[in-house]
Amino acid sequence: NALHIMPDPVKVLSNIKRVLKPNGLLIAPTYSHGHLREVTWNLN
Repeated sequence: NALHIMPDPVKVLSNIKRVLKPNGLLIAPTYSHGHLREVTWNLN
């Protein structure tokens, strides 16, 4: 997962949404501390 180093993560997520099947799921594990261990991105 390199989403955190992309210059425009919103654009990256838009492209990911574009290629996912309807109701598809993106699982992008990453290492972080405390409250950042689980983040849900709303792609709507």
